[in-house]
Amino acid sequence: MVLNIYSVDPKLVGYDASLQLVFALITFLLAYYAWKVSKLGNQRAAKRMSISFLLISVSYAILSLFNFLIIGQLNAGLPKMQLVGKIILFNGLGLYFQIVFMIAGLALFTHTSLNMQRMRVFWLLFLLCLAALHFGKTLFLSFLLAAILLLFTTYHYVEHYRKKKSTTALLICLAFGFWCLAKINYLFLMYNQIFYHIGNAFELISFLLFLYTLYLIRKQ
Repeated sequence: MVLNIYSVDPKLVGYDASLQLVFALITFLLAYYAWKVSKLGNQRAAKRMSISFLLISVSYAILSLFNFLIIGQLNAGLPKMQLVGKIILFNGLGLYFQIVFMIAGLALFTHTSLNMQRMRVFWLLFLLCLAALHFGKTLFLSFLLAAILLLFTTYHYVEHYRKKKSTTALLICLAFGFWCLAKINYLFLMYNQIFYHIGNAFELISFLLFLYTLYLIRKQ
């Protein structure tokens, strides 16, 4: 994402675009493996987890695409005002669609972790989040809502681990915990961009833990 449209470093945008693409590929793999796991035992939770990861993969892919489009405009030699207009357009569209798909995926995670059967509850949760984003400061509030949704999901898996005491339950708990910490870090990126990089590191750790967990489940 571009935080300052009047001072854009192509290298930083390229780094961000590449990292978002890596996250998109990892979460797509997670969606695929979760779908495979759901087929092993007809597990509804695993199937919904697969859909959640797919929505989140799309969110990262969209943001990566628009960041690459911004790089294209930076290298096109456009006049200053035209370039700023293009950056505002692509950055705004990328963030908007990324937030919508991300919140949809996280809302479905929360819906699944709360063991709710009716999809109407998911749609209610999702639409309430979108309404809040519409009337608030979109970027900050999107991170806050994501952190809250992940906090509920993490709490569920902490309780699950206390009951099961299994390695996979612990790994899933840690994965959601690191993901939640990533979103909390993003809340402070307006003060210092180091929080953005720390958040990225936490997200990467989270997704690798998810991958390893699904690998263990498939081996069982």
